[in-house]
Amino acid sequence: MKSTLLLLSIFIFIHVVQAQDSSLVQNPILVDEDGMVISEPEANPLFTKENVIKGSEFMVFLQGSNFGSVFLAEAAPFIGLKVKDILWFGAGLNGTYVTYLDQTSRGNQSLYGVHAFGRINIAQTYFLQAEFRRVNGPDFGSFNERQWVGTPVLGFGYLYGSSWLSIGYAVNPDFVAMNPMGNFVYRFGLMF
Repeated sequence: MKSTLLLLSIFIFIHVVQAQDSSLVQNPILVDEDGMVISEPEANPLFTKENVIKGSEFMVFLQGSNFGSVFLAEAAPFIGLKVKDILWFGAGLNGTYVTYLDQTSRGNQSLYGVHAFGRINIAQTYFLQAEFRRVNGPDFGSFNERQWVGTPVLGFGYLYGSSWLSIGYAVNPDFVAMNPMGNFVYRFGLMF
């Protein structure tokens, strides 16, 4: 519950920052005796339209083995803020569809939730990322029940223009039980 409130607070913060009206700020313009402008009001460069990032991450997974096959598709749209092109923060929603293509009792499943991330871009091509995911999914310890699970995901990635590939490691064993790939997480990302 606490992590859900934290993510909701991040969404509200980003929305409030975008909605601020800069005309309410009183920054005087200094003019000399000849009418020349000496200084202009300083704009807040952090909260400009260029620093707002919007995008989505995707993951598709198909695995076949002697014990059966599994198909997974995930989408995770987000909104965030760039700080000097090197540091990104963001939050978003995520939804995953999983189907087991064999005769197991698991059948089809859906996972949904929220996430927040921080990213450090290195050398304009690589990045390190830490995120926290809060996911609602099936509780395999009980019959037809669902549970909320939170997990940190630590990873790295390769940035190419406005798209990227990231690989991460989820540490919570309850999340790992829901994820057909176990601790491993990879995603393709795209900015809008």
